[in-house]
Formats: sequence, C-alpha cells, structure tokens
Amino acid sequence: AKDTKTVCTISENKDKIVRSEPVIKKVTGSGRGFTLEEFKRGRELFRRLKEEYGLAVPDMQMVIGEEKDSFGITKKMFMIVDRVRGRTLDKISRYPDEALEKLDFFFAGLLKHYHDTYKKGGDFWTDPSLGNLIYGRVKGDSEDKVYIFDLDPYFKTYDSAKPSTDKFGENHFFAFVIRRVSLGISTIEKDFEKPVKLSKARKALDEITRDVEEVLDIKK
Repeated sequence: AKDTKTVCTISENKDKIVRSEPVIKKVTGSGRGFTLEEFKRGRELFRRLKEEYGLAVPDMQMVIGEEKDSFGITKKMFMIVDRVRGRTLDKISRYPDEALEKLDFFFAGLLKHYHDTYKKGGDFWTDPSLGNLIYGRVKGDSEDKVYIFDLDPYFKTYDSAKPSTDKFGENHFFAFVIRRVSLGISTIEKDFEKPVKLSKARKALDEITRDVEEVLDIKK
C-alpha cells in the first residue's frame, strides 16, 4: 500500500533514522500497519534477540503520533532507530575475511532463537531475509557487525499443540522461515574469496533440522 511506511533521517542527528507505520485497531491481513499489541510484542521480541541471543539490534524508541499521507490523517507509530552504516547482506558480493566469524555467530544465535521457540513455543521473527540484515556499524561501534535492519514487528507464534499440517497456519510458516535462513547461509558461504563454512550456524541448523524435520517437513 502506498505511503504506509516512511523512512527518513533527523536533520539534527544524522545517526538516527525515523521509520513510521500506521497503527491499526485490529489485524486485517492487508499488510497496512500493525496493532499496538503487535508493536509491543515485536519490541519485546527484538529485545530478546539482543539480550538472550546476542544479536546486534539497533536501539529503538517508539512514539505514537499522526501523519498526513494518501489515506488522510493517519495514526502512526514513529520508530526512532540508530542508523546502521553499511550494506545489506543481499548487496554484498564479496565479504572480508573478518566477517566470517561475525556472520557465523549471528546465524547460530538466530537459529537458537528458532530452536528454543520450537521447544517452548512463543513468538518468532518471520522476516530474516538477507535484505533485512546489514553488515556495518552504528555510532560508537569500533568494528562492523551483522545488524537486524528492519524492526517492523513481523512475527508469528509457534504452538506445539497445533497441527503442523495446516499449510496456512503459523506452525507451517515456521518451517518456511527455517528454510529461508538455510538458503541465506548457503548464499553467504559462496560470497567469500575462498570457500568457507559457517560452522556454528551449520551445527545449529543440523540440530534444529534433526529435531523438527519429521514434524514440519524441513529439508536443508
């Protein structure tokens, strides 16, 4: 939908960017905006990814306001986020050697998030495409890291009590996300000067695949 998202910088502080999304009253499936509950749960999910799994997530503040767009005056959530200077992983054709360990750490941690979610249930991040990850740094960093770039609250909830055969259910989507991460790892491994393996990430992928492939039909 047009004008549902705004990304801009702050003239007084070039180290911050502002993202905005419409605040809607209930989930519609239209892709236009999120409910306050979704924003709240999304922020908690990114906090957990950062604090429990060690993933680099830019600091974010959230403020509710109004903005004029093609739909009129719209209630929106403004997300003030640390600006990450770097390149999204889908735009990198050759990684420096020092990126290997950082990429390995990131994807191993991300897969642990999914594995723990499979075991315990709960919300899981559904948008781990390479285009939503940046290899770069924020103000104050001394070196580049792998950052989650898009902090919109895209998540679903895994429930082990639900049948996994529902091809339109959230449990089925869980398998799709694992496949996406697997493909991302394979792509990255080809983008170094010499052949490499993300060994920790591969081990984490093997572990989650072994545990859930019979239930969710995951194939590496």
